[in-house]
Amino acid sequence: MKRKSVDYYVCEQGFPAMRLYRDDLEEYISLAAANGLKPYISDNDYEYDSLDEVQTNRGPYVPTISLRFSESGSRQSVRLRIKKNGISLTADNKQSLIVTWQQIRDVIDERVPWYARYLKGDNWFYGGIVGFFVVAILATELPKPLQNTDVVTWMIWAAPVIGIGMAVISGIYPRMNHGVYLQREHEALTFWRRYGEKIIFLILGTTLGVIGKIAADHL
Repeated sequence: MKRKSVDYYVCEQGFPAMRLYRDDLEEYISLAAANGLKPYISDNDYEYDSLDEVQTNRGPYVPTISLRFSESGSRQSVRLRIKKNGISLTADNKQSLIVTWQQIRDVIDERVPWYARYLKGDNWFYGGIVGFFVVAILATELPKPLQNTDVVTWMIWAAPVIGIGMAVISGIYPRMNHGVYLQREHEALTFWRRYGEKIIFLILGTTLGVIGKIAADHL
């Protein structure tokens, strides 16, 4: 009997889902090549010799893809996995791999939209529920005449409404904003790429505006 081996990574970093382009993958491959690492490209079913071969067989867009960078003949590597729910970057314990991991990590980190870092559905959902009970409990400490006012009722329900609303947005975002376009970025300017940030601001602005108006009407 032999104990099953378990993958161990000395470096590991996760990123929220976002759209990547051929330019991005080529930059990662270039960084790895500068450190003497060879790229290996694969998906759930096949291994590919190049990005061109991926595009020829899978089309201009792929929802998931993996890149592995390693020295020829070595099992140790840097692994980049682009999935529907996010991006993971790992590296084994070797200096050239760690350096490459750090370089690719920094490049990806600069590409992550600022709002994507806050779109964590579970946090918003449970935060809204906790906020509901916290405000409800605090409301019981108010003088009796104030406990049943519209303002207090609004405050109690505002937390779960905002929390659940943001949780829904957090669930929609990765569905609309993941995978890799095997074209140059300027050749694959998507609807979300054009208007995604404006949509996020519009939803947040509308939500805050409605809440603000309700609060002002009852003060």
